[in-house]
Amino acid sequence: KYSGGGYTILQLIVEEVTGMTFEDYMKKEIIDKLTLNNSSFILDKNIEENISSSYGVLGNEIPGYIYTEKAAAGLFTTTTDLCKFMIANLEGYNKSTKSRTLISKENINLIHTPVKNTYGLGYVTKELENGYKTIGHGGSNRGWRSNFTIIPERNSGVVILTNSDNGTNLLINIMSYWEKYSMGESIENYKPENGFVKIIKYVSIGLFFVLSLYMLSIIVKIRKGKRVFISKVQYKSLLSKVIRIIIPVLIGIIWWVIFYGQVVIKLTIAPMLPYECKWITWAVTTWCILFAISGIFPKEKVHHKIYNNHKYN
Repeated sequence: KYSGGGYTILQLIVEEVTGMTFEDYMKKEIIDKLTLNNSSFILDKNIEENISSSYGVLGNEIPGYIYTEKAAAGLFTTTTDLCKFMIANLEGYNKSTKSRTLISKENINLIHTPVKNTYGLGYVTKELENGYKTIGHGGSNRGWRSNFTIIPERNSGVVILTNSDNGTNLLINIMSYWEKYSMGESIENYKPENGFVKIIKYVSIGLFFVLSLYMLSIIVKIRKGKRVFISKVQYKSLLSKVIRIIIPVLIGIIWWVIFYGQVVIKLTIAPMLPYECKWITWAVTTWCILFAISGIFPKEKVHHKIYNNHKYN
């Protein structure tokens, strides 16, 4: 399976064996030979002036990062240059007369062959029912999502680069349509519409409908005086009312931290889920707000007085 730490070790081995920095070695042996004119493992002035801004899951612009793990996460490139690299893979596999590949077809086949499960020497290979196979790799840094995949037998490939944490869903849709165009079928991982997504849609619609009715109920009861501001409740029940406000607020905060923050893990979870999951988030957030409001305006208790009637003779 993929190991970012493993690529960092390879980076150090390259530097130890060649006596060159990893950046210089890659420029000499790969970048220059494939004429990747806008690619580098160094953030030079030209790249810095032309680099795209990156965006988080909420659409906020986020700062760029310079990774010391150059082999795993440090390449600056463009779709044009990555397409040149992709074409070199296809030419190496098919060994055309105009091939610009840097290694032999035998080694290309070795790189493309899975070592265990579907992972080979840097590539993920998947066998399809029609006998073809897809070979490629995705990329995921904070604020960036990418994918590069080829179908050697069809001499076809696709390169997708996005500058957003939400790029995963775009990748899935593009990959699905490209595979249908190339082969007439989609790999299961890249089907944009499935049962799970439909369930999310229906659950979200149901939640918003129920929450709308609950919100309407709260408004009506406040207007009729059946719900009063928390300061008017009896002191003995005040603590329980405050707790009722705090709990939904905490649930909302925990939800956003887990799915949209980087407190628990380095990567944000939300971009890995279907795009439609955002509606579940808004439904949960609305639920938390409404229950907090219902705590701020608790129900007014009706106190019944019992009178004893006595008869006198």
